[in-house]
Amino acid sequence: AKTFPNYADKFKVLFNATDVEIFKPYGELAAASVEALLHLPKTTPFILYVGRLTQDKGVDVLIKAFQKVLKVQPQAKLVIAGSSFFEGAAKTAYQKSLQQLAEPIAHHIVFTGFIPHQQLKYLYAAANIVVLPSVWQDPCPLVVLESMASGTCIIASKVGGVPEVVDHGENGILVNPNQVDELALAMIDLLQHPHRAQQLAEAARQKIANGYAWQHLVSKLEQELLNLSNLKPL
Repeated sequence: AKTFPNYADKFKVLFNATDVEIFKPYGELAAASVEALLHLPKTTPFILYVGRLTQDKGVDVLIKAFQKVLKVQPQAKLVIAGSSFFEGAAKTAYQKSLQQLAEPIAHHIVFTGFIPHQQLKYLYAAANIVVLPSVWQDPCPLVVLESMASGTCIIASKVGGVPEVVDHGENGILVNPNQVDELALAMIDLLQHPHRAQQLAEAARQKIANGYAWQHLVSKLEQELLNLSNLKPL
């Protein structure tokens, strides 16, 4: 619309969607699956990162912030699920730097590598918090929708399209990108106040079910196609 202002009325933004019957709360099944997959006791609080392990995703910022979390919540774990690309991708220099950064607290961090959705859905559902620490203008990845649909509280960087989905203090927490202390305080606050985290998580699930499920996207797309068919040629 900015590039072609004369045709701004012909542009429509359709948000991404997710399957709320796949990504949903799984209760005890999720806890048992995580215990089997990661060998973490069901009572262990853990923070989850899901995504590519690239510098623009800010995983190094998350690890630094988690080091501060451990000073207050020494029983917590950080689970980092993903690789530089998809399954079988070669380990990059950035990935190696993350493992070096994590070395002093290695027994508190689990690098899972690539995990398929069939297992990932249980990680989302069992996590205490999902964190998206992006340091670039992320257009709003599926991680946001999937974690919210799973009924898990999200902390995300206030970048790109993320604030268009996450309402700060209502269904998630937004933090400024690349701010280690701010991210650490947000994680500590939610770990110390699980009831508040649960309220945010329930609101998040409701928002995705009401407006970001696949049927909503299909309905909007069909409507826009009908509208286009009535437009006059340029």
